[in-house]
Amino acid sequence: MNTNKQVLGGRCPQRRGSGRGVRGRSAPTCGLFLSEPDELRVGILPSAADLGQNVKFGAAGEETGWRFRPCKMEVPVPDVPLLKIFSFLDAFSLLQASRVNRCWNRLAENDQLWRNLCLRKWSFCGFSPCPGSQTWKQFFFRQIKLEHRMARVKPEDFIFREASGNLGILGPMAYLSGYGHAVGGEEKSVICTVSSKHMLYAWDLQEGTMIWSSPAQQSSIMRLVTLPQMRLAFTADLEGTVKVWNCQDAEALATLTMPQACFSLEICLTKDGPFLMVGNSEGDMYTLTVPELRHVSKVNAFKYSVDLLHCSPDKKWIFASGTHQNILPVVFLTESLLKPAEGKSPLSLSIPYSSCCRACWAPRRTSRVTVMYRRGSFQKTGFTTFELMAERTGDRTDIQVANCCSDLRTTRGPSATYGW
Repeated sequence: MNTNKQVLGGRCPQRRGSGRGVRGRSAPTCGLFLSEPDELRVGILPSAADLGQNVKFGAAGEETGWRFRPCKMEVPVPDVPLLKIFSFLDAFSLLQASRVNRCWNRLAENDQLWRNLCLRKWSFCGFSPCPGSQTWKQFFFRQIKLEHRMARVKPEDFIFREASGNLGILGPMAYLSGYGHAVGGEEKSVICTVSSKHMLYAWDLQEGTMIWSSPAQQSSIMRLVTLPQMRLAFTADLEGTVKVWNCQDAEALATLTMPQACFSLEICLTKDGPFLMVGNSEGDMYTLTVPELRHVSKVNAFKYSVDLLHCSPDKKWIFASGTHQNILPVVFLTESLLKPAEGKSPLSLSIPYSSCCRACWAPRRTSRVTVMYRRGSFQKTGFTTFELMAERTGDRTDIQVANCCSDLRTTRGPSATYGW
């Protein structure tokens, strides 16, 4: 049995011995003609300009009698249901739909559709496109182009510059802006670094120069996280003082002194706005507004310090854990932390693996978290992945966890944690 080659953008087969199609009409133009055995060939996906009937042909091209009734788009589908359907499409499918007719083209240009695609891919929320991008569609393709350029770079494409001056020992580092931060009217990539001199620095990556520094703080800065979408940096020092910086003004935008030392910081950018999660030495987790640092909720997660805080890519879950061997990691439903119910504890579930030392969320499976743990005096390192599910029944929400896979390996020394 031979198989025909695929034909893209060709025409449906015609009846042998006639230049006309079925019922005396020209064969409809097809957007795609699939490979099938000679005994069965079916033309599908006619173009919008020539929607007609799909016909089944035999091995020699003769009509076998089976056909669809003519289907023409004479009655337009209302905009609202079409927009709802388009909201499920990816960027490529949305571009394909825009080529069907003028109505679909107009709807496929809807700014809200492209904003949702940006939210889905880069977790932006509630912010306008960067300067130079008039629409969310233009912003989407601008970011895709930048990602492709970064994927093709080679080591020789980078410029290395050595920082000069008495800067102290540089510690934690994070991007302040990777989304079009403008300095002097020009777009710049800016990073923040912490110094052993109790200061916070901002650097222009292209020029390799310092563009801002904070006043020296009274205590060592231990933690640093940034919110590039708002160009804000957050620090926590050894005494438990949390500050918000815009890396332009000399003084912090907001300051909050916690009752205990802060061991972890995490930014969660949700549809209700950004929030800062703080874990302290007593096992407490605080949720604070940004940039005001107002108290939203507090929950005691463990008896020991909260060393790890990770927000899932879809902002639905918060992973919290400590490195103490008797601590079981806990996953919280983010909504229950942001909107606490009076007299009720936040929805959470413990993961049955102790001695957690690292964790990360799967970028494309947003409800999957991989935990790295240790057994037996640092000699065995294990990895296990869990799938989280939240089922809502009426006013009640239940959280379930399933173990997807596990792997226990023998290692020597603590080097197994490097690279995480």
